[in-house]
This record gives sequence, C-alpha cells and structure tokens, in this order.
Amino acid sequence: MQKNTIELGLNLLSSLTNIAKTDTNIDHNYINTFSKVIDFFYKTYISTLKSMETAESTKIFEEIKDILKYNIEIIEAISYDKNKKIITSLKAKRNKIMKEYIKMLKRSENA
Repeated sequence: MQKNTIELGLNLLSSLTNIAKTDTNIDHNYINTFSKVIDFFYKTYISTLKSMETAESTKIFEEIKDILKYNIEIIEAISYDKNKKIITSLKAKRNKIMKEYIKMLKRSENA
C-alpha cells in the first residue's frame, strides 16, 4: 500500500517537473505548489522509505534527487527575490532527503 502511494507522489512530482520543462512561464504559483508537494512527500513518506528494501528505496531516492535538482535549477534561473526563501527551503529539504539516502546506502553496505 505505502509503495503505491509513494509512486503516486513521485508521479505527481514528475508531472510538475514536466510542466516546468514545457512551460516557459513558470511563476510563483508553480514554485509554491512544488514546494508544498515536496514538503508533503517528505513528511508523509520519509519514514516508509527508511524501512523499505534497499533496492526499492534507492530507486525512489534517486528519482526524488533528480526531480529536486531539476526544479531547483529552473526556479533559480527565473528567480525573483520573493522566491529566495522557497529556494532555500527546497535546498534544505533536498539535503535532508539526501542525508537519509546516504544513511540508507551505508546501512546496506554494512549489512
């Protein structure tokens, strides 16, 4: 069940990313929405990702990493002063996710 909902969350994030790739008129509403979806995803699924099998969680962490990287680059490229706080928040969330990813990889190496 949790894996299916995680995949739905990833699909939503991927869809938002596809919008950003094709829409040259990204505005504050997109940035705000993307930030809220990332926050929701993190709060809802990070504990589940920690407890999943390594191969599954690795794949999901890598997808999240790529989605965040791409969106942060887009947001920084069109950045306005009012987006600086959101960019900082997204980078902090990315760092938290990557920290968990690294912990998970270290656990799998030690197993």
